[in-house]
Amino acid sequence: DGGRLYYDGSALIVCNGEILAQASQFSIEDVEVIHAVVDLESIRSYRASQSSIMYQSSLLKKSIPFIHAQQFSLGSEKNTNCLKLSKHKRLLLHKPEEECALGPACWLWDYLKRSGASGYLLPLSGGADSSSTAAIVGVMCNLVANSIKNGNRDVENEVIGIIGNDVCMEEMTARVLARKLFHTVYMGTNNS
Repeated sequence: DGGRLYYDGSALIVCNGEILAQASQFSIEDVEVIHAVVDLESIRSYRASQSSIMYQSSLLKKSIPFIHAQQFSLGSEKNTNCLKLSKHKRLLLHKPEEECALGPACWLWDYLKRSGASGYLLPLSGGADSSSTAAIVGVMCNLVANSIKNGNRDVENEVIGIIGNDVCMEEMTARVLARKLFHTVYMGTNNS
């Protein structure tokens, strides 16, 4: 099933060219939801200041109806200031080395969940391929253990489904998880 793609995430909420929210670029979560509070008036103002948008809208043959909603508020009637506007954030990007570790690690976790396997068996030859694969599985175990530590019950249940109930989740570390999921055998060759 190596043909299935892994979407690396990093969804953004951008308003008027400024980043307000960013999802994780690499995550073992099945779903990640982000949110932001925006000022609709600032959007209208920004769009009105762009001459290209004004020119494009002047070419419309059909008039778009405008609805005045001056009494409309997304806040409660008692406190109309209960929603604070989201602050602008800097774009967070991983280094290429981190992408090379996190992307395949997330894909390995996704594949392990879908395949119904109980772990990975890696024949070791002493070369770069087997050591790189072992390192990526280690990154995967780190991501899973951190997710459990942060209280993700879905990931915890997925781990229980794969390795069983014989490990206390409060004591779950990347090393404990790797001992359960990752098995190696030495396959000596003439070049080893």
